[in-house]
Amino acid sequence: MFFIFGWNHQTNTPYGPVSQRLCQNCNNTELWQLNKISNYFTFFFLPIFPHTTTYWYHCPICNHGLQLDKKSFDAYKSIAQTNAAFLEMKISQKERDIQLQEAYKR
Repeated sequence: MFFIFGWNHQTNTPYGPVSQRLCQNCNNTELWQLNKISNYFTFFFLPIFPHTTTYWYHCPICNHGLQLDKKSFDAYKSIAQTNAAFLEMKISQKERDIQLQEAYKR
């Protein structure tokens, strides 16, 4: 009997755009994105649990960006989710402005 263990199965969870920013790498001004990247321990090629998680705020053109800590990620997450809901037309501009004001207060 043998078991196949592995690690570094990677999942990328996009949360949406945060703010418009000039990229120092590619010199494009774009809406920078927020992502969570998790590396999983696997058992028979099935992901079981994450062993490392990193948070990124990055340029959507060249993927150059900043690695965030959990506290900064949580602050940006509400902004990204609000912007994503607005772009998907789930909320109005007025609702977006109210939600962003609340997020920036935190």
